Amino acid sequence: MSKRGTFFGLLLMTLLAGVPLLAGTEPPAPSASLTNAIAKLDREPPLADLIQKEYGTREDELQWAADRSLTWGEIAALAYIQATTGKSFAEMTEQNAQQDFWTYAENA
Repeated sequence: MSKRGTFFGLLLMTLLAGVPLLAGTEPPAPSASLTNAIAKLDREPPLADLIQKEYGTREDELQWAADRSLTWGEIAALAYIQATTGKSFAEMTEQNAQQDFWTYAENA
């Protein structure tokens, strides 16, 4: 299995683990699931190599994020958005992407 498949599999499992399995409960909003997935990524070992390979994130972007003490969940979300929009981490942070990654990604 490729690293890409592994990463997406882990992300999917993280998202699914955040959905309650009790009957009769409403599933959380997509933004709540994303927030939960980001929180779980924060507890994972450093993902720098995987993020660089999967999303083409440059080392200087990862260093910029580390200098500002961003979590791995935030870095992974910014890297994904950067891969689809081409915006820098600094630009996305200035535009308050971290307030609501889901909405920011939809609007970007």
